[in-house]
Amino acid sequence: MGITTQIETVRNNLIVIASMGFTIFAIGLILYKYSALVSPYMRYLLPLPPISVAAYIYVLDIVKGNENRTLNIVQDLLMQIFIGTLSFTLVALMLLSQYHAISLFMKK
Repeated sequence: MGITTQIETVRNNLIVIASMGFTIFAIGLILYKYSALVSPYMRYLLPLPPISVAAYIYVLDIVKGNENRTLNIVQDLLMQIFIGTLSFTLVALMLLSQYHAISLFMKK
C-alpha cells in the first residue's frame, strides 16, 4: 500500500466519520424535538449505538478486503443480515430463558 493510498484511506475515513457525526447530531436534534412522541419507544432505540459501530467496522472490513476483487455488496450484506439476526435471536432467547429459569428458582 503506497503513501497515496494510505492518505486516500485516511481522508475517506475522516469524511465518513464527520458525515456520520453530523447525521447522528441531526437525528439527535429531531429526536429531542419530538421527545414526547419518542420516549415510549426509547428502549427500542438503545441498541442503535453498538449496531452503528458494528456496521462501521463491517463496512471498513468489506472495503479493505475487496481491494483486488469485485465487490458483491448485496450477497455480503444479506449473509451478514441473516447471520447477525440469527445470532442475535439465539443469544436473546438464551438470555431470556436463563432469566426465566432463575426467576422461577428464586420464587421457591
